[in-house]
Amino acid sequence: MKSVPVPRFQKVDVEPFTQEEIERMLKVCTYSREADTFMRRKFAMRRPTANRDQAIILTLLDSGIRASEFSSLRVGDFDAKRGKLEIRHGVEGGAKGGKGRVVYLGKTARHAVWRYLAEREDGEDANAPLFVVRRNRSFNPDALRHLIKNIAERADVKKAYPHRFRHTFAITYLRSGVMFLPYSRYLGTAAWTWFVTMLGLHRLMLSRHTEKPARSIIGGYSDFWKVRMRIPSTTACIRM
Repeated sequence: MKSVPVPRFQKVDVEPFTQEEIERMLKVCTYSREADTFMRRKFAMRRPTANRDQAIILTLLDSGIRASEFSSLRVGDFDAKRGKLEIRHGVEGGAKGGKGRVVYLGKTARHAVWRYLAEREDGEDANAPLFVVRRNRSFNPDALRHLIKNIAERADVKKAYPHRFRHTFAITYLRSGVMFLPYSRYLGTAAWTWFVTMLGLHRLMLSRHTEKPARSIIGGYSDFWKVRMRIPSTTACIRM
């Protein structure tokens, strides 16, 4: 067995979403494909899941939470006034290692979530899932992955998956000049893992400096953290 070489896996560079890609995905969330009719003006219908899908995109982009954490969110975990999202401790919170934490959404993202909940009958039920699929069932990571893939295909965005929003969020942090330790806790990951990931993302940014970076998405800061920790709101400059 000692003579058998250990297989080597090729590492794939992580690319964050650009502002244009996010805006295209938000647009296809709102309207269906334009209908090209004979002797009539072209039109596009508003999708029935428009508010939900936009809220999902903005929440993932502005919080950096994992798919498992997203799927475990309840209505009671969201504070619309402060934009607070509570990742519960233990298995029920979906956090890696069962370590819960609190994250915050910027003004654009929390308004999108509030608007989505306002149209739901169970929008004030603290025990109801924060985001639901058909028949008011909660999301699971596979359902979320399928939704993001479907939205990205309609928006012509390549290599889109839920965890890429987390990478975009992390690279936004790095470009805003944050310290490693407090933000590794904010994202719910080990400090060393966070350092290695951020170092790789930083090298990627330097090698692709001619492209429009994820930092262009930033335009402001989340209200609660503006003075305390200067956490940037990733969705502040998104045009909807």
